[in-house]
Amino acid sequence: MKMEFSGGYFDGEVKDNGDFEGKIVYNNGDVYQGSIKSGEFSGKVVKNYSYGKYEGEWSRGEKNGYGKFSWSDGDFYSGEWRDGVMHGTGEFKWANGDVYVGSWVDGVMDGVGKMTWKSGEYYDGEWARGVRHGRGIYKNPNGNLFEETWEKDERKTYMRIKNDT
Repeated sequence: MKMEFSGGYFDGEVKDNGDFEGKIVYNNGDVYQGSIKSGEFSGKVVKNYSYGKYEGEWSRGEKNGYGKFSWSDGDFYSGEWRDGVMHGTGEFKWANGDVYVGSWVDGVMDGVGKMTWKSGEYYDGEWARGVRHGRGIYKNPNGNLFEETWEKDERKTYMRIKNDT
């Protein structure tokens, strides 16, 4: 059953208990595909924001599960979400060409991951609260590899393990 309302329309089935299964399309381009149970939407969504667009799983009123977010400045994230923030495993691509692939906790790089800068250099190792923290491997633009130890984004120890120059 398709029904229009002032902000758009929904197309689907309304059950006797008031739950809804189907698609809601808003005039601003937001699209919800899934179900509404006890007033809460859960399922797939395409949601537009003034600063970007989210496509993915939605539950408990937030981004939850797997999804993709494209920011209007060209940044892009694809991965897991929890309660509206990047959380779990994902890949973030900055508009400038830098890429991080790895673990996220509460919206920041945390755990194990690899940051590759557009210059070709990379750090592959441990992160905490958005900065290098722990052990990792760093490759500089010349191709030299270093085993390093970091504390709050400050390099504490390093040892060259490969020299390509």
